[in-house]
Amino acid sequence: MSRLAARYAVLVRVYPPGPRRDELLGTLLDCAPPGRAWPRPGETLGLVLRGLRARLGRPLSSFVVLLAVLAALTGAVAGASAGSWLGWQAPPRLPSGESAHQLGQTVFPGLTVWGGGDAAAFVRTGDGEGLQYGFADYWVEHTDATRAVEPYTVGARDRLAADGWEVGATGTGTFVATKDGLVLSFEDQVWTGRPWYDSDGWAGFELSRSAPWWTNALTLAGALLGALTGWLLTGWASRRTESHPVHARTAAVLALFGLSLTTPLLLLSFGWSPPDSGRPWTETLHLGLRWVPRWAPIPITWLPPLALLAAWFARPRRRSLIAAGATLLAVSAAIAVLSTRPGPATAAAACPIRPAEPPAELPAAATRLSTVARVFVRQDTPADQRNLITAAIGRVPATRAYNFEYDPLSAAYRDAYCAGAPLPAGVGATLPYFFDIDLSSPGAVPGLAAEVGGMTGVLAVRHGLPRP
Repeated sequence: MSRLAARYAVLVRVYPPGPRRDELLGTLLDCAPPGRAWPRPGETLGLVLRGLRARLGRPLSSFVVLLAVLAALTGAVAGASAGSWLGWQAPPRLPSGESAHQLGQTVFPGLTVWGGGDAAAFVRTGDGEGLQYGFADYWVEHTDATRAVEPYTVGARDRLAADGWEVGATGTGTFVATKDGLVLSFEDQVWTGRPWYDSDGWAGFELSRSAPWWTNALTLAGALLGALTGWLLTGWASRRTESHPVHARTAAVLALFGLSLTTPLLLLSFGWSPPDSGRPWTETLHLGLRWVPRWAPIPITWLPPLALLAAWFARPRRRSLIAAGATLLAVSAAIAVLSTRPGPATAAAACPIRPAEPPAELPAAATRLSTVARVFVRQDTPADQRNLITAAIGRVPATRAYNFEYDPLSAAYRDAYCAGAPLPAGVGATLPYFFDIDLSSPGAVPGLAAEVGGMTGVLAVRHGLPRP
């Protein structure tokens, strides 16, 4: 077989299996002039488009084309979501150690910079309604220099530009800079009229990742593969039910209702999280794709698979029935085994707790990406002093929310002292009270400890396990 024949043979495989492939191949070779080694671009495009249409069968029906387009859109969004998820399974770590220290000193030379560390790839927005890229908070306590907002902002921007950062969006006391796959969002604010125990503002920046190139490549590949899969499945179902009117109508109704509702539902995902300042739309796209799997439990998303099942029953095979039954049995057995495994509350036979003392620090590997912290205080700490501790917690820019816990029967006590397991009988009443704190980034705990650690009544500051 010549090279041209081999290349034509690959192209005609776009058409569904059957004698038409051989006929097309023969015609193409007969019409090709001597010396041609490659199919012409227009010829290639025409073969692909007509082949995909032929895959749908029913040459006089435009309804099947509509279903195929909806299936391709749905498949593209689902495939892009899967590709994006795969690409973010091993995100590059944010700077730490000396790299983080140098960055902090570039922005805030000569000052003590708190925060830093790594962060999860994506986190909830402050209101809990959307998603944003995970970030590490860096901040400093205000000095006379940082209170001069505009001059200090310009200086920080110039120092970063001299260090190779590309400065983008700029506002009053704010700017965004990018370098080597990192996004730095700077902010300097001064607040007036605050009492002495509150902060008068803050200066700091958030450091997050930009989407690595392989993530965008996997997302694009997933979208193309998903679109092709949706189109080909529609064609398979259409051809399979051509001589079975009842199955054809059933599959068509299920597919039409399912796809016409599922497609816009999936597209809604991209409006759930607002665009991230300083990022191109391709990176904002990943925020929307993270929401796509959340629609899976909604019953309307089950209708397209039921349409395929109706098409399959048009011509079922015994071997396929046996395989489906075996798969169902295996999945049921796995669910049964997993559901009988002991949970954390029953698996922990002994809780490592010491009466009247705060818990020991948890292993660093377990809390590396946790945004939970706890400040343990003596039970006899006066209310006025607890108010000052509360104010100090609020002065940490990375603090999002906090609760004061004093009920030994609460779930918060079990989480803080026994990793969710029940407390030993009678010991709860002797344990220190604590503030249960949600932080914006994992590396903020040392800054929190520096703010409250020396205050009267404070016993310890501890990392907590990530919340489920």
